[in-house]
Amino acid sequence: MPYDDVEAAERRDSPDLSEVSWALREVNRLSGAVDDAVTRRLGVGHNETLALDILMQSPVGMGPVELGNHLGIRSASATALVDRLEASGHVRRVRHPTDRRRLIVETTDSARRDVLAALAPLLADVDAIADGLSSEEAAVVIGYLRAVAGAMRRFSAP
Repeated sequence: MPYDDVEAAERRDSPDLSEVSWALREVNRLSGAVDDAVTRRLGVGHNETLALDILMQSPVGMGPVELGNHLGIRSASATALVDRLEASGHVRRVRHPTDRRRLIVETTDSARRDVLAALAPLLADVDAIADGLSSEEAAVVIGYLRAVAGAMRRFSAP
């Protein structure tokens, strides 16, 4: 179903939402398409892209089983996924910084550069849009987006 049809159906079911909420809902819906574009540009599978995103957000990396739990896949599948990412140079297995018995998976510098390069056209477009805002408008947008991010964190917390 095209995005316009999806929004029209959602608007019928939730008529009291503000236009701001509808605009943000559209951005959220399109994030999946952005993930698909990054996946194509990196030349990896969808789970590999999700794994890279999870690992890039992890301050210390994580074990393959823990990564698999985040992705909702079994440990054997997680190990195979890490093997593919390691073979492609996107991740490396290293000793855990405080528990030397454990191996963790972390992204490589080249993986971070590859992800940012894949996102570069989108980030440039977003920056160009932001450059058109006055400093007051930018402050309002930043405040709103930070508050929404906080609401999303609270909503998704276990």
